Amino acid sequence: MLSLVVRAALYWARYLKEHGVARAFGYPGTESIELLEAAREAGLEFVLTQHEATAAFAASMTGRLTGIPGVCVTTAGPGATNAASGIAQAHLDRMPLLVFTGDHVLAPGQPTHQRLSPELFAAVTRATVRLSAANLAVELPRAFRLATTPPHGPVHLTFPSGEMETDVGEPPTGRAADPLEGAPALPDLSAVRAMIAAAKRPMIIAGLGVPNARAEGPLLRFATSLGAPVADTQQSRGSLPTDHPLYLGTFATHRDAAVTDCANASDLVVAVGLDSVEFLKKWRLSPPVLVLTDVGAGNDPAIPAALAVEGALAALLEALVGVRAAGRWPAEEIAGFRQRSTGSLMPPESDAGRALLWPQTVVRELQKALPDDGIVTVDVGSHKHLMILQWVVRRPDSFLDSSGLSSMGTGIPFALAAKLVHPARPVVAVVGDGGFLMYAGELASLGRIGAPLVIVVMADGTLNSIKIKQVRRSYAPTGTELGAGYSIAGVARAFGLNGERVSSAAECAAALRRGLTADRPTVIEAAIDPAGYEYSQ
Repeated sequence: MLSLVVRAALYWARYLKEHGVARAFGYPGTESIELLEAAREAGLEFVLTQHEATAAFAASMTGRLTGIPGVCVTTAGPGATNAASGIAQAHLDRMPLLVFTGDHVLAPGQPTHQRLSPELFAAVTRATVRLSAANLAVELPRAFRLATTPPHGPVHLTFPSGEMETDVGEPPTGRAADPLEGAPALPDLSAVRAMIAAAKRPMIIAGLGVPNARAEGPLLRFATSLGAPVADTQQSRGSLPTDHPLYLGTFATHRDAAVTDCANASDLVVAVGLDSVEFLKKWRLSPPVLVLTDVGAGNDPAIPAALAVEGALAALLEALVGVRAAGRWPAEEIAGFRQRSTGSLMPPESDAGRALLWPQTVVRELQKALPDDGIVTVDVGSHKHLMILQWVVRRPDSFLDSSGLSSMGTGIPFALAAKLVHPARPVVAVVGDGGFLMYAGELASLGRIGAPLVIVVMADGTLNSIKIKQVRRSYAPTGTELGAGYSIAGVARAFGLNGERVSSAAECAAALRRGLTADRPTVIEAAIDPAGYEYSQ
């Protein structure tokens, strides 16, 4: 029987499709035309965004939610450099991502127009590889493995246009067994069990490694059996429901004094999947630290481990369920620390009758309007710090943000990715007006795709998270005023979306109800008083 032969671009598309990739995000160019045609032939959806960075943001969140590498496709030269922010975000937020950038044929006398060295991305990727028809069958599976090996991250692959059209063998059908798959043997846990058993007041800090390992269930069972209070981090929120009696608050961020005090009142800190890439502050805890980390994640030098154990994180936690400590925290003490974390967020003055909303009121109304299965994505800015403290997260994968890179502009593409992965769940992006203006063109993408999600823009006309620092240093607020004279709701309507401006709690609640039941995207411009942010920073 003659072997089937396809061109390399079609091999690429069929391989991705066969291995669970549903869609690629990107912006086309001459050097990526063959990839788009191959995707069409293979039934691999291509989602056009307005900027390559947002394509990479959306693809990385797709990888985070599915566990399968997200895929971003760009052209050569400026397409690749525009995607760099998204590549760096996936790198520092530990999200699996494959970025395919077009490339020129390498030949004697070939012009250097738009040519960049792949090494440009070496510092922010797991690997950067030049694909060819000859190495495609080896390098594509290798890229998959690298992107999803802890710590998850991006792999950059250039694909010269001439190589895309070269004939290769048909990719194998059915997902082949991966040599890195399968549960590794657990390490010897006798020292871990002894360390826990000796503790009278243990506490747990769960990091981004928990959702990446899908270890939320084992974490809950481990914490419950131990009776230990649990702090999360920005990207692990929802690993333990934030209304659970053992929940403390978020570690290493603003207003985390209660979490730090609880940790320093303990006699053992169990760091589960913790990664200091999320920390806004240095380690300030004095008790001994037991580090439980996933295979390949490595030991973080910023976390002073008395004992570090590496293994499949979910299996590690399950193996430790039932280990009894020498003592347990009184429930009222845990509740007291938790109350300190969230108890003084609201300004004493009501916003009833005022011209502007407190941002806390917007968050409260959104919490009431969004069902428990709803997903909220949070862009970077002062509103993010407030959301971390105020928002109740009851389910995994329902509070999504960037904390490693902390890149503005992620909120909308993260929401798009979440809606495409979970079309039946309501999705809301909470963004500041600064982040919104960075990538406002993505409203065209949302309208074209027809994703019925809601964008709440906390509009105060400033880059408040920076301005607040200037004011506290008695500096003039230079370069942090966005100006006036434009309507965010009007911009949304100009793109064919629903757009509303609200300045009272009743208006906000009504607009949210309409947006969450609409059949097209909705942008709600919430006119807020940024003075409210003083209570969360």
